[in-house]
Amino acid sequence: MSVAAYGGILFVVIWSFLNLFSLYIMMKDKKRSQKNQWRVKEKTLWYCALLGGSIGVYIGMKIFRHKSQKPIFRYGIPLLIVVQMSAFITILITFSRF
Repeated sequence: MSVAAYGGILFVVIWSFLNLFSLYIMMKDKKRSQKNQWRVKEKTLWYCALLGGSIGVYIGMKIFRHKSQKPIFRYGIPLLIVVQMSAFITILITFSRF
């Protein structure tokens, strides 16, 4: 297996972890909000999304009905997913030519 293939596998593993972690953070924040406990900062949720966990945040919004009424999340997270997927596809096409 080539180095590029290992790099691709590593990317998918890290990306999957980031999305699962983001989903977990959304779940924890929703549970804490229901119990009136200390909450995860919105900035932290955005950092998780920006680092590659945007799909996990989006799934968390849908499953847990969390942050789904806030326009910055309702429109920002789907937009971020489009931007990240466009970048991913561009990189994939660019490097698959070599």
